[in-house]
Amino acid sequence: MNKFKATKRIDIYDKELPKGQVKLVQMSSRPTKNFMLVMIKEKIYKFDLATKLLVFQFEALEQPDDMILYEDDNKLCIYNKEEVQLWDLDGEGESLPYLFEDEFFEVKSKLVPGQF
Repeated sequence: MNKFKATKRIDIYDKELPKGQVKLVQMSSRPTKNFMLVMIKEKIYKFDLATKLLVFQFEALEQPDDMILYEDDNKLCIYNKEEVQLWDLDGEGESLPYLFEDEFFEVKSKLVPGQF
């Protein structure tokens, strides 16, 4: 017995943007949240998938490796090799997120076997 009546496929098209402008995409994992975060250049845009409207936009880490939603999609982690940013998305609200942690790391050189 098929439990699904229909499936929807979500594609992101950036035809209007120069090639490679959409850097990262993260979708909420909770059905009640129903939003998507899209990073274009250094800005992150939050779109409501039900209404297809832009909720807000904010600037974040330059040159990120990835972004991950956690804690019931209420918080966002953006990181690269040298820095980690943790943002609070304020749960159900539409207010701008705030940066509550920003950590930098020392980049250490690789050790060659036999060298100390």
